[in-house]
Amino acid sequence: MHILLVNDDGIKSPNLALLAEYALKLGRVTIVAPEAQMSGMSQGMTLGRPLKVRRENFPVDGVTAYSCDGKPADCVKVGLSALLVDDEPDFVFSGINNGYNAGYDVAYSGTVGAAEEALMHEIPAIAWSVDKGADLSLAREYLLPLMEELTKKPLSDGIWNVNFPNCPVDECKGVRYDCRPADMQLIWDGFFLQEEKMGQLADMEKAAVDGARTLVSHMAGKPGKDTAGAFTDPEVPGRLASLAPGEEALLWNAGTAIPGSLAGEDTDVNALVNNFISVGKVRSEIM
Repeated sequence: MHILLVNDDGIKSPNLALLAEYALKLGRVTIVAPEAQMSGMSQGMTLGRPLKVRRENFPVDGVTAYSCDGKPADCVKVGLSALLVDDEPDFVFSGINNGYNAGYDVAYSGTVGAAEEALMHEIPAIAWSVDKGADLSLAREYLLPLMEELTKKPLSDGIWNVNFPNCPVDECKGVRYDCRPADMQLIWDGFFLQEEKMGQLADMEKAAVDGARTLVSHMAGKPGKDTAGAFTDPEVPGRLASLAPGEEALLWNAGTAIPGSLAGEDTDVNALVNNFISVGKVRSEIM
């Protein structure tokens, strides 16, 4: 089996090296990954300038690796339509992302976007993710059996989306299959002005988190017009409205974490907060 590896955290991500280490147990591995951090790029592509592609020394022996100064989907395009034209991969693995890709957040994900780019080229794909900064022991325990299982069940109308919970190996309850993306975001927008002192920013973020449970419980975890601006510094609208032509303001999107316990029982988010590995399909609307 020939596997193309991509990600959105960049060619130097240790999570990519781990994915390569285990993918090699299934066959040959080629990597085309962004040269820098490219999270949140969804399936965007680069137009109007050349893409720089560089052969890289990679820390895992037996891997052929390249970096690309484009987005995750660009890496898939380069891999399939420029580099491997006469050596098409059997699968594309995207990840392992540093941060969950679950719920509505899959729409923003460069990891998922790269996997969906592969699907558009009729190459089956799997997106892999862990919680931000999580220990990788659980992924090491389950990666190979999940790789072996899911590559035997390639999808033609979507991608496999795998998320590992942030828990020790002995606390993981196993794998929960057929998890649908939860009808909620894990992170909601909360804009703050650059001029705010960091201490004040921290206080405002804490207040937003403290108030999140009541608000989100009331709204069933779904963003919409009734919750827009709920976690934004109240000074922001007035500051933006007062800008003169040519004047600028700097905004931070601090983001507010939403309790995953609000997610439905058959969802990816619910599986993760209950220490299950989440395996589900993210379906393509055009395939």
